[in-house]
Amino acid sequence: MQSQVNSTNTFQYFTTQQNAEALTNPITNPSAFTVNVQSTIITIYIREIIANGCDMIYSVNLRTFPNCNNASV
Repeated sequence: MQSQVNSTNTFQYFTTQQNAEALTNPITNPSAFTVNVQSTIITIYIREIIANGCDMIYSVNLRTFPNCNNASV
């Protein structure tokens, strides 16, 4: 997301809103984050660290499909 947003702010990613609010247990390597295919929808919380301002927290719902790597899908 950082590369897609025109911002000099920093983004951190979390698996719970509570962690995003407390700045604890961030996803340390978002590009290597994996999702259990048994969970059909997972919510990721994104905290935008805003210098000299109030941080913002966004949520994104990811929907998983068991055959996402299947060439016939």
